Amino acid sequence: MFKGRRAVGSVLAALLITAVVIACVVVASGAAFKVLTLGTRQPAASLEALKAVHAAVEEVAFKPGATATVRIVTDEPITIGPDMIRLNTPLTEPPSLPDPKGIVKSVDRYGLTYENVRFTENRGFYGLATLTLICLKVEQGTAVIGYEPTGTVTAQLNALRITVTTIGPGEGGTTSPQPGTYFYTAGSNVGVNVEAYANQGYRFKHWLLDGSVAGTASSITVTVNGDHVLEAVFVKLWTLSISVQPEGWGTTNPAPSTYTYEHGSQVAVTAIPYATYYFKEWILDGASSGSQNPITVTMDRDHSLTAVFDKQKALTISVTPSGAGSTNPAPGTYYYVPGSRVTVTATPSQGYRFDRWTLDGSNAGTQPSITILMDSDHALTAVFVKQYAACNAHGPPRSGVQAA
Repeated sequence: MFKGRRAVGSVLAALLITAVVIACVVVASGAAFKVLTLGTRQPAASLEALKAVHAAVEEVAFKPGATATVRIVTDEPITIGPDMIRLNTPLTEPPSLPDPKGIVKSVDRYGLTYENVRFTENRGFYGLATLTLICLKVEQGTAVIGYEPTGTVTAQLNALRITVTTIGPGEGGTTSPQPGTYFYTAGSNVGVNVEAYANQGYRFKHWLLDGSVAGTASSITVTVNGDHVLEAVFVKLWTLSISVQPEGWGTTNPAPSTYTYEHGSQVAVTAIPYATYYFKEWILDGASSGSQNPITVTMDRDHSLTAVFDKQKALTISVTPSGAGSTNPAPGTYYYVPGSRVTVTATPSQGYRFDRWTLDGSNAGTQPSITILMDSDHALTAVFVKQYAACNAHGPPRSGVQAA
């Protein structure tokens, strides 16, 4: 008799672990649907458990007061809450789940996340557990669902949700563990190490832990003492190639070279002409971009920037005869941007008077001040003449002049 009971018990245990039993449960609305009692540690069983709980959620969502009951048997926790159903062991591929009410936000190998459903508790279940779900209310378009477990229930779990964000276009990188939601026993305060890996052309920028910056090192350890969201932020990198034209006529700040900047950066570049040259214009990505100096480049893609320089026009000022007078500016050679207008004034020394200007060898007027348009190199000469006293035998001396 004892042996018989042992044999029957072994068979029942085996059936409990491996069998999939189909049962019917009546929900509050009066409808009936199939609920599965599942085998343990079998991918197919985990999938069916996920489907069964999801079917119950679909049944009660947006129907305040509606209830549904689900029975599961598993050694691995199935976690419900706050907005997802997750498996502890991943499936080989994401499950295909019906979603007639449009409440599923995303599905992956660990389970699913809801868009418009929120659970009032966050627990993991294992062994033989019976869950009764009830739609408590609909709040701002979200179905709030509570559940009452009976049977074996794990300690409450804390969730660490890892996500990735990229500033700029494309996918900036990934993490290890991979982005997803991971569950840990509440109160264990386990430290979870997470690494960030940037893709080529991107840079890891920082971590956000529950919305706050938590460091810029590529590795971080998170103490799971509650539900947390860890976000790895990557940023797209762009190159700015700066050059000058012609070489040797000027430089820039930053100096001509190729630089790397983060997406959205505002980069100021200043053109610096060498002596006797002037800054003419910018060429940005092959097109003229004006002469404002400095220029600010927005790094929304790779850019090439060229500072174009040109020669200034020379104005050489002299006086004749030497020492007979002066000019303002003083005699010498000056350089001006083409199109400039330069005023020069002549002042005679004692015993002389200003006579005329010569511009590039030609007479250019007799007014003491002259304005020169610097449309080319010019040579300007102030001509003075000496004054002298003439003798008169029958009277006082007469003033006179003598050309130099």
